[in-house]
Amino acid sequence: MNYLKNEFINAREEAFESGKIDRIRQNDGIYTPQMLRALKNMATNGVYPDGRFSDTDCNVWSMFR
Repeated sequence: MNYLKNEFINAREEAFESGKIDRIRQNDGIYTPQMLRALKNMATNGVYPDGRFSDTDCNVWSMFR
C-alpha cells in the first residue's frame, strides 16, 4: 500500500514543479485535485500518513477517513 503514499508525494512534487505550490512557503492548505484524490485513496484504503506528510495533510486525510 506504499504506492498510495507515493501517489500523494508524486502529486505534491508535480504541484511544486508546475508552480501551483511554492516549494519554499509550501503553501500549506493548498491542494491540487490530484493531491486530494491521493489522500482520499489513502483514507479509503486505511493507509495512514507518515513523516513525509504535514499536519495539514494529516487533517485532510482525517476528514476523508
